[in-house]
Amino acid sequence: MRIAFLSLADARDVRSWSGTLSFSKAALQRHVGEVVDLTPAPVPTLPLKALDAASRILRGQKYLWEHEPLLVRRLGRVFTQRVREAKVDAIFAPAASSVLPYLETDRPIIYFSDATFQAAAQTHRGFQRLTARTAAAADAHERASIAKARVALFASQWALDSARRDYGADPARSQLLHLGANLPEPPSAAEAQPRGLPISSAPRPESDAARAPHAAPDDSLRLLFVGVHWEGKGGPIALAALRELRARGVHATLTVVGCEPPAGTPREGLTVIPFLDKSKPADRARFAQVWREAQLFVLPTRFEAAGIVFIEAGAYGLPSLGSDVGGVPSYVQHDQTGLLLPLDADGNAWADAIQALVADPARYARYARAARARYERELNWDAFGRRMAVFVGDLTGERRRHLPR
Repeated sequence: MRIAFLSLADARDVRSWSGTLSFSKAALQRHVGEVVDLTPAPVPTLPLKALDAASRILRGQKYLWEHEPLLVRRLGRVFTQRVREAKVDAIFAPAASSVLPYLETDRPIIYFSDATFQAAAQTHRGFQRLTARTAAAADAHERASIAKARVALFASQWALDSARRDYGADPARSQLLHLGANLPEPPSAAEAQPRGLPISSAPRPESDAARAPHAAPDDSLRLLFVGVHWEGKGGPIALAALRELRARGVHATLTVVGCEPPAGTPREGLTVIPFLDKSKPADRARFAQVWREAQLFVLPTRFEAAGIVFIEAGAYGLPSLGSDVGGVPSYVQHDQTGLLLPLDADGNAWADAIQALVADPARYARYARAARARYERELNWDAFGRRMAVFVGDLTGERRRHLPR
């Protein structure tokens, strides 16, 4: 089997789509067949990016350069030629709604995305101040990509529902396919054993809390927050929850990885690691260390198409607390692998949920075991690759079986 891998970004770059392009390509190579990487698109994009910047400054509107109609037409011509020369059996096109609309081929296409344009536009403020040209083009490109694909796969039930509701995707040709953890060196089951919780993390009498609201580092509840956008990922809410917990006498600390709180933010109980490059061994080791040391993952995200970071938490045997928004419910199963809080929950509500969970060690351990078990069963890239092998086999006649429902 020869599978063409099509996307606008470079699949060899571990930063592309937070590593998803690289990890999905490797999964195809392990489980499906030879992958012919046709990325990145060999077209100049700097002028379009400059146009986007100018639109934001001069008009206060966003211009999605990757959906510029002239660019999309050119991408269609370029990839049509590349696919023809590659002589492949099928095409896998992740995050490729700007690549597929004008692609001409008789090879079966598998489109994969973590969100539809309509789903994102309805829930993400970053998609709500677009130029009319951009919005119309992106919507049309999404519709064309879904229609052209023999199978359209989506990383969450939220995205899949939008594809069927907003774009008329055929239920027989549209499916849910979970992402995996983008970890170069996933932890073993032994490394993901449930952590013990400090006795002091349980609620204490008010008089005790007033006398000694803080504990030594080895007697603390260690919370972890991982995200690249402080505001968008709910950093202020996580910080408010930390302060409320400490005010109540819960010995809590919060480690923030990937972003910086605003200047002047009090750092009591807070550890900030602004950036870690997973391509560097030292940074990978530090990244693994913060996961192993954490006891609870918290992300009050304002928008999330899927949430690979929740999968990574499960890989390390951590329960997650996440916002009930976007694709998060496909990765955090409420009251099974963690808890989902309403989008309008404030720091006090998050502190309440954290405090109640850590006061119940049996429930905490149950969530931790379930999170790791789900990672091993279905939220990993080998599981992704095995399902892809079925999809590709069905489309190319390698296997005579129906698509899994």
